[in-house]
Amino acid sequence: MVYSDTISVMLLTREKFQSFTSKSIADTRNQVQVLNALALASKEKVDEVTETALQAGGTIERSALDYGFMYSTSVNDLDGHIWEFFWMDPSQIPVEESQSGSSQ
Repeated sequence: MVYSDTISVMLLTREKFQSFTSKSIADTRNQVQVLNALALASKEKVDEVTETALQAGGTIERSALDYGFMYSTSVNDLDGHIWEFFWMDPSQIPVEESQSGSSQ
């Protein structure tokens, strides 16, 4: 699956995935194997991609969290892998008083 000029994701059947390793593959209905995080351009894009994932059969892992500087959702794909879609504006991260240089 090609997401952009610099991001591609390989989606494999369980059988094909098994051919890459001698280890057993986790039962992702009961265990977390991986959490994939994908940065997006805006809060609206996070909602759009989340809705697309849900329409394709995914399920909500965690509802939207909005911290002001960061907005994210988490979706389980059809195999139970978690995909976190997020937007972040580092310039809006609150600076704690202890880090702001004020003396006590």
